[in-house]
Amino acid sequence: MAGLKTASGETIDGSFELQVEVEEGDAGGQAPPPAGPPCPPAAPRTLALRVTGDLHVGGLMLLIVETVGVQRDWSDHALWWVQRRQWLLRPARTLDALGVGGDARLRFAPQHRPLRLRLPNRRCLRLRLSFAEPLAQGVSQACRLLGIRYPEELSLLWPLEEEEAGGEGRKGSSPPPPPDFDLSHLALPPGEGGSVSSEPLPHLPPDCYRMLVAPRGGLGPIAPPRTPRGNPLLRRTRLHAGWLDSSRSLMEQDVADDEELLLRFKYHCFLDLGPQQDSPRLALLYEQARWALLTEEIDCTEEEMMLFAALQYHIDEVVGSGEPGGAGGGSDLDDLDVALSNLEVKLGGGTEPLSPLEELAPVPELAEELEIYRPRKLALRGFRPTWAVLKETSLSYGRSPPTRGEPLQQLNLRGCEVTPDVDVGAQKFCIKLLVAAPEGMSEIQLRCRDLVPRILEVLHRLGALPLPQARLRFLEAWRALPGFGLAHFLVRFKGSRRDEVLAIGPSRLLRLEPGSGTVTRAWRHSALRQWNVNWDTQQVTLELEGQVTLALAPRSAPCRVLHEFLGGYLCLAGRQPGQPLDLRLFQQLTGGQEPL
Repeated sequence: MAGLKTASGETIDGSFELQVEVEEGDAGGQAPPPAGPPCPPAAPRTLALRVTGDLHVGGLMLLIVETVGVQRDWSDHALWWVQRRQWLLRPARTLDALGVGGDARLRFAPQHRPLRLRLPNRRCLRLRLSFAEPLAQGVSQACRLLGIRYPEELSLLWPLEEEEAGGEGRKGSSPPPPPDFDLSHLALPPGEGGSVSSEPLPHLPPDCYRMLVAPRGGLGPIAPPRTPRGNPLLRRTRLHAGWLDSSRSLMEQDVADDEELLLRFKYHCFLDLGPQQDSPRLALLYEQARWALLTEEIDCTEEEMMLFAALQYHIDEVVGSGEPGGAGGGSDLDDLDVALSNLEVKLGGGTEPLSPLEELAPVPELAEELEIYRPRKLALRGFRPTWAVLKETSLSYGRSPPTRGEPLQQLNLRGCEVTPDVDVGAQKFCIKLLVAAPEGMSEIQLRCRDLVPRILEVLHRLGALPLPQARLRFLEAWRALPGFGLAHFLVRFKGSRRDEVLAIGPSRLLRLEPGSGTVTRAWRHSALRQWNVNWDTQQVTLELEGQVTLALAPRSAPCRVLHEFLGGYLCLAGRQPGQPLDLRLFQQLTGGQEPL
């Protein structure tokens, strides 16, 4: 507007008054923080500046610094547009080009701000990450600081309990508990990606590094979570509602300073996973896989469960007791070798352990000594030890141990109601059966003694594995499960009157029945020609080979989350070891955006 003249030839001043809030913050967080909770930031200072529309963003920031008159490092500050919730990161653009007028509220604030990250091992770290760059850049900064390679596999997630509270509950009035380690004063190491060595990272405190690589993060054992009620498949569809948008910044997603988020592996497409390359990545991935099995985010058979239990015991108790905190790697490798040598003598080691695939061989029938109890109206009888054999839908039982030629009684389990009665703390493992009979439903209770002798048998076959090898065995068995890497979404297909489940995996798409979990259709990723997203109607259209077109609307998670999983898996599946990721393609497939 500058340069306009009236009819008399007088120049019109096109300037206007602009209100700018200035957050001074600290001097970049280079000094170690004092003990105790962090101090609240000082109140922002408001400036009234007279500017014109042809002033560019860089000139406005220079004018702000000159007006404040404080000699300090302002290089981390940038302009935040409050009404539009966007950063103005291009210094050459003018206020007129951006649409900034006198009614705009701008804030001159630091881009790097403190954030709490809850790791898969339940430890909490306080870091200083960028609130102005897209979320993927902030996650990459955190991974560089922690020595985790391939940061594109991870993302940030709202805590589930706070997500269920409805969003407003995550900004409570009560102060958050202090973090386990405050690393907000550490500067980012040079280079890209994480460490490729098992040695401790030089910029991390030794206690923090030991926490990263120790079993359970160095914490004591806790009781396993109770099995949630309801349909497990529908419960899994609610797990992905809290993922943050990877293409938007933390400030744009209403993340406050010192807010707590979860750092998790989002895309289960792991590249170059080896025990000698990145101890923190292997340790955190193992913790996430362990909790996924304990909370039944993925199904496994009884034989697979025995293998996981034996490996977990081996990692948490045997290897962890060999050194303080259970950390393996770095300067403590000598102590770990001594502990493993003693363990090999105790277990009679020296034999080559079997591969996880041999441990997961299917078993046609299950035979176990159980205790059977039949409630009687006139007589009180306790549990009687019985040898039981489960095959298909029939349960055969008889004397324990059975004699040769003795016929076993058979019980048809088809149509019966099964109710588990399990209390791990009290060592109670019971199963209640209601079996259909001519006179009505007959109640039978089965009690297992304990999953311990079989676990010890598998543990003996594993031998004295080092800590990294044991974790790698656990992850290999986890990746061999049929449901590994599947992200489930409750969707409504176009033309359908009921909801169904769409599962997106590292290499396939599945269409499932929500009640039974039956797979009705399956497609490889190579069959997906393209997909389109209508952001106005929140609908996704999948075009598959054979002129198959599917239109659907996600119902359990935002549409962008389904879009990110589709693009992320397609991009990450084509990676090769030693080759950098095509970041531009990754941002395009997951919905990147350009800053103002």
